[in-house]
Amino acid sequence: VIFSVVYTLQLFWKCFHVPVFRIYTLILAVLFAIFMKTISIILKKVGEAEVKVQHDNEHGNSLSSYILNSAMDVQNGKDIRLYKMKNLIQTWYQKMTCDIKKNFTLFAVFQGKSSGLIAFLTQIFAGCVYLYVGASALAGIISIGNILLYASCITRLTDELSNLIQVYSQIAYRFEYLGYFEEFIKNNINGISFDGDFETY
Repeated sequence: VIFSVVYTLQLFWKCFHVPVFRIYTLILAVLFAIFMKTISIILKKVGEAEVKVQHDNEHGNSLSSYILNSAMDVQNGKDIRLYKMKNLIQTWYQKMTCDIKKNFTLFAVFQGKSSGLIAFLTQIFAGCVYLYVGASALAGIISIGNILLYASCITRLTDELSNLIQVYSQIAYRFEYLGYFEEFIKNNINGISFDGDFETY
């Protein structure tokens, strides 16, 4: 990232000394800001959708695990055969897994569309970068051999910042669950009083 920033600023500094390229530099900078903001909004929505699908899945996941563990428990085998509960358990488990699959399928479709949109915007911005760098070379601001260098630096910087935003969204999602764990630890350290309504704990 540091390498890309240095060469990107170097290119902008060279182009900014040419009056006609000042407006082009400003336009590219504005496009860069719009692109990064758009990516941030899209990834934020993906992160919110991921949190929602995980929360929606908590009950179904717990219930399906309970059903599966109960069915596989050897001690329950006699009761399951005696009361002919096999079909009932299979029906319950299939319903739970279908609901879970439905939630994750909807999320996967949304995530796929978001990734496709990000890829599309990335290619458009990369095209603008190559036009800018190519015009700089034609104007004699940079050499022909440096076209790939400067273009790669700008696009690499964009990719790394996008990855940084994505990682930040994932960390923010994990912090939410870390908060539950931290609260649980604090309650166990300080001691939990079960006086009153048990359901509140």
